[in-house]
Amino acid sequence: MYENMTDDQILERLLSDTEEIPQKTVFIKRLGIPITLKALTEKQIARIREKNTYPVKNNGIEMQKFDDEGFKLSLIVACTVKPDLTSQKLLNKYKVSTPEEFVARKFLAGEIEQLVTIIYELNGYANELEEIEELKN
Repeated sequence: MYENMTDDQILERLLSDTEEIPQKTVFIKRLGIPITLKALTEKQIARIREKNTYPVKNNGIEMQKFDDEGFKLSLIVACTVKPDLTSQKLLNKYKVSTPEEFVARKFLAGEIEQLVTIIYELNGYANELEEIEELKN
């Protein structure tokens, strides 16, 4: 079926605005809450990556340092549909100024890693592209 698609059919699919953004709801057992996560575009992920990259000097040489933990926290905040991690109620209750600080304070390290893994899966990092022959079977 897919190998017989014409260029026009492929272009029509690429031009359609009906694609759904992948979402997944997971349950954090320890907290007793569901969390709905969504995928992001490459551009959105690039902005988060850029936000967490800083210039540093090492022996007089300017280099770029990537804050992996900051990236993960920012990614969770950006991908969380529900609950609203930017809620002033949450930030005030935990006396933090950013949603990233809230996530770092409220969630365990393993929970953060699991959420990031799910986010990567939603964004297609765990998916392998299938060859047309495999799709037939």
